[in-house]
Amino acid sequence: MIYFSFIYPQILYGIEIYANTNKSAIKRLIVLNNKVLRILQHQRIRLHNVELYRSYNTLLPIPELHNYQLLIVVHKFLYYNEKLPPAFNNYFTLNYKLDENVETC
Repeated sequence: MIYFSFIYPQILYGIEIYANTNKSAIKRLIVLNNKVLRILQHQRIRLHNVELYRSYNTLLPIPELHNYQLLIVVHKFLYYNEKLPPAFNNYFTLNYKLDENVETC
């Protein structure tokens, strides 16, 4: 698949950072991605975007892909912390650690 060879890795690279913006800033990328999918699938312009993504089975729209990648990072932090760079050691604060820092009266 051409899309998964050339385009998908470019979108996926750094999505945790660049997609953490408002919708209007990333809208051009979403529209361009939808156009590429239409061209590669030889679909008409009025086809719903859901159908474009459904035909590739595992493909998610960019906002959902961003959420998925963030969940992967959090999962690695919780269960496989050694797989993350050392910069992430104190990146998240867990709720039970917050309770330990609260002074009791």
